[in-house]
Amino acid sequence: MADRSGLLILVGAATPPGRLAAALATAVEAARAGHPDIAVEILNLAENPVEICDGRSLDAYGQPTREAVARIDRAAAVLIGAPVYRASYPGVLKNLLDVTPVEALQNKPVGIVAMGGSPHHYLGVDTQLRQVLGWFGALDPASVLPQSHAAADKGSSTKNCQHD
Repeated sequence: MADRSGLLILVGAATPPGRLAAALATAVEAARAGHPDIAVEILNLAENPVEICDGRSLDAYGQPTREAVARIDRAAAVLIGAPVYRASYPGVLKNLLDVTPVEALQNKPVGIVAMGGSPHHYLGVDTQLRQVLGWFGALDPASVLPQSHAAADKGSSTKNCQHD
């Protein structure tokens, strides 16, 4: 097992930076301001494509895929940001999780930031992604931080979201 440190912000979307990236940038700023001694890094799946999971062992994948998994493994905590796609989280995020060994997320705190078209769209990401993270044995976050497109368009930060 790797020596774990720092916070990894995982942008779980294949689309160019937009509202989700802006919400996660706020999370990065808050993490750095609140804990300047903790390294915070970003893994954006739009900029770091991962090979399709096809049952190979991890060492049979190319360097970019292995490095993405290694970054998850090295992190002490992970914050996953995901837009809502058809009532769920994006396939590129699912693909990365399919390639990732259980040990990389086991007993690790993992938070979720969901971006949807309305304040209730995050429920699809919450219920489905939380189940997958539970299968990994990740430590369950207290709540999901929802962010709607409307709130993002008005310039609200993630500090203004309601927690369910």
